Amino acid sequence: MANEKLQKFLVEQLQKEGIIAIAPSIEQELFRMIPKIENSIWVSTWSHRHMAFAAGLGSFGLSDGFINEKGIAMRCGSLVVDLKLPSDAGNRPSDPYAYCTNCGECVERCPAGAISLETRHDKIKCANYCFKTTKYIKKNFGIDIYSCGLCQCGVSCQDGLPMRENTLTQKD
Repeated sequence: MANEKLQKFLVEQLQKEGIIAIAPSIEQELFRMIPKIENSIWVSTWSHRHMAFAAGLGSFGLSDGFINEKGIAMRCGSLVVDLKLPSDAGNRPSDPYAYCTNCGECVERCPAGAISLETRHDKIKCANYCFKTTKYIKKNFGIDIYSCGLCQCGVSCQDGLPMRENTLTQKD
């Protein structure tokens, strides 16, 4: 909700400045979640984290979360604007999982058992767990949210880039 409200606010502010802007994920004509159960994949017509990757702002983790210099425990949003802006796309790593060390901490944190080192993130298992928790949270706390996020907190990449063993320096 907060992410959507921020996107809407930014679009309105840009339009006041005469800049054409749209937030695809909040446009009903543009954004849809599409269950492809036969392939065990959930897809949508817009992805903030893929836009952030394309822009060169980070990479993905085992949980499919987006890891940037501030870590994986974050939310991102994206807009499309008719404006020439500088790009960090040249910084985009060639490996979409470049910042993930495969430490397995997210595997241990996932209450749904939806993440593994072998197959990475099982979106269907994750979604089924989140649907159950969403109903519980709404019923007991009155909050309408689809989320879990336990795989993104209490892990070494939660608030920064994880260090790879080969990048550690010895102290004298």
